[in-house]
Amino acid sequence: MKKIKPFLLTVVLTLFVAGCDNSLERASNTIGLMQDQVTKIVNELYEVQNLENNLQSDFEEDLANANNNLEYFNQDDILVMQNISERKTHLNNMNDAMKELNSLVPELESTKKNQNLPAGDFDKLATMITNLQTDLTTYTDNYLPNLDLEAQTFQSIGNPNVDYNSFFKVFDNINTLSQDNLYYLDALLKHFEPLNGLLVDTKVKIVTLQEAK
Repeated sequence: MKKIKPFLLTVVLTLFVAGCDNSLERASNTIGLMQDQVTKIVNELYEVQNLENNLQSDFEEDLANANNNLEYFNQDDILVMQNISERKTHLNNMNDAMKELNSLVPELESTKKNQNLPAGDFDKLATMITNLQTDLTTYTDNYLPNLDLEAQTFQSIGNPNVDYNSFFKVFDNINTLSQDNLYYLDALLKHFEPLNGLLVDTKVKIVTLQEAK
């Protein structure tokens, strides 16, 4: 019986070390996946901003194609409507990436049983991701309805009763919607630099632990 105890102790220690190794690998993989999702959110946001910048030129091209027939703007496949549709897609992709990022937090926190891991950084990441989600949701929840208003505004040009004043009021409406979107964008942008920085720092700490084992 006395001979069995050292054997059991060896098994337990082996399992403990294996568990620590596994938690290091899981933490490293999870941080990598988080970085992927943050990058995706940033890329989708860039596409939204790029499409916003193209909206004026899209409208001018549609106006040229209309050839003085403003009913042209009643069509669903003109450039400004395609622009609006593509922005909707990118905004929804942002929401999907945010959900995926948020779902990774419990996996990261489950590795904190390994006392060597930077649990404090994990807690900070969880808080930063929650704060990002709050402002991203506010941004997309306000932006998506504004796109519907944009579509209605452009299609109003195709109204046969549109007059000179109504035509140029379109630009005022679009500018108002754009300012609204920019207000929420400013609150969103502040999250990415500190979040990316902490993800990189945390990844380095985990890799250092892996190399030291």
